[in-house]
Amino acid sequence: AGEILQESTATRGQQIDLTFGGFVLDNGPGATTVDLRGLGAARTLVLINGRRVSPAGVEGVPVAADLGLVPTSLVQQYDLLLDGASSVYGSDAIAGVANIIMRKDFDGFEFEAYSRVPDESNGVENTLSAVWGKNFDRGFVGIGAEWVDSERVSLDDRPWTAGCDQNAEETESGEIRT
Repeated sequence: AGEILQESTATRGQQIDLTFGGFVLDNGPGATTVDLRGLGAARTLVLINGRRVSPAGVEGVPVAADLGLVPTSLVQQYDLLLDGASSVYGSDAIAGVANIIMRKDFDGFEFEAYSRVPDESNGVENTLSAVWGKNFDRGFVGIGAEWVDSERVSLDDRPWTAGCDQNAEETESGEIRT
């Protein structure tokens, strides 16, 4: 979801120092949120099939829906509504609305497995997804699950950050993080 929505001209990218990776989000590390028009994820409303999605995340106070919680094998398309969304949906849609349209064309079992291998060392990502569904005259039943395993990437694994300084901090529980 994050890669698809980043290709949209309505979303805003943010360039920061790599040491902040994963910790600049209000929802905590690893959350995938959508930020339309650069107004922040809290100003963008996320819907699934036209219904509001509650905020989700770890650490801090989640303010936006985590798109990483929706299995990509169940998604049919992403719709972005940018103009006048706040007049219809309220003040949490000032930047716009991202509507996730789920699939309805289930008929049987689908299984998908793939890997992404970066050009540099480490960072391999493996994905397994399974979907089962059945269509009836008056509706459908569908269920899906997705498992993603991402290999850890450290500063030393990339040539552009290999020589960077590392800082250490101590957490409240006494754990040392670098």
